[in-house]
Amino acid sequence: MLYSCKACGRGFDSSEGILFCPFCGTAYQDSAPAQQETTTRIVIGSDSERTVQEKYWELTRGEIFELRIAWSAKIPDLRDFDRARIRVPWWDFSSRRCTSNAELARRCDQLLAKIGEYLQSKQPVRPHLPIVDLPQQIEYIDATCSAMEKALGQPVSPRPVFACMPPEPAQKTEESPEPWRKLWETVESVKPRLYALSGEYGLFAVRPPQAEWIKENDEEDDEELPILNLEKLSADLLRLSRQPYDPLFDDDCGEFSQLFWKSVEQLAPAVNRICGLTALIAQEHAKISALGDYMNAWQEGLRLTLDRVYQAQREDMLTVYTRAQQVLQDAAARPDNSGE
Repeated sequence: MLYSCKACGRGFDSSEGILFCPFCGTAYQDSAPAQQETTTRIVIGSDSERTVQEKYWELTRGEIFELRIAWSAKIPDLRDFDRARIRVPWWDFSSRRCTSNAELARRCDQLLAKIGEYLQSKQPVRPHLPIVDLPQQIEYIDATCSAMEKALGQPVSPRPVFACMPPEPAQKTEESPEPWRKLWETVESVKPRLYALSGEYGLFAVRPPQAEWIKENDEEDDEELPILNLEKLSADLLRLSRQPYDPLFDDDCGEFSQLFWKSVEQLAPAVNRICGLTALIAQEHAKISALGDYMNAWQEGLRLTLDRVYQAQREDMLTVYTRAQQVLQDAAARPDNSGE
């Protein structure tokens, strides 16, 4: 006998009487009791049932992605450590950025003041940075992943293994800040002379050159800068600052300005070393990078496990999605584990 469903429009042939459409589950009006209203049912194994399962499978994948975001929110940002370093912003001093003598002086004053704060302090000064607590972070990630495994109804196999390669400890050296403090004092003393030349002859006369240690991709690598003779650097800087300059008669101040910026260039990485920022940042970078790899491994493992659960068709994806939502809410509500 030929049948045709008015709801979905599909036709089929059956030798037995049919009360409901096997595709969409709609009851036939001529077969359904008069007192019952036409209803729509999800037939197990039908296209409608598979569509619903696929919908909540995709939503659960989204919850796993959001879980990765929740983990990252509890870990300090690598950029926070980079911002804590004292760097010579050569590009900020360039003529493209500085449009007035006052702006050049303001930026230079801010940089030298930050350097002086470290060198003049009697006690070692270290910026307040969030220190990553690896045991707590790993425990937090593992706990949420265990809860997500229960939500999926199947464990992740193989389970990710955390691996961290800490940087090689630098040789312990007690670098005295005194020579650097004297160079900083020299730079401060000749700074008004540089500003005066800038006001008299223009920014082009004193603007800093492009730093040689800035790589082609504009990333700074000032920690590898070779250390110059600080006493000679200070003496030459004082000598050049006292000479008369007149660019109109080919007696420009280029040598003086370049030596001034080279002195500032020397001070920045030295302060980073003396206050321990260089070693601290390298250590925290290693921990955060290792945690990133660990989170990526867990995320991929959870996704593959979800796909296996979906293909097996033994779990209701709506139920799995509801459980995964609760796991994400609990993970996002957990306080940060980072300290200072």
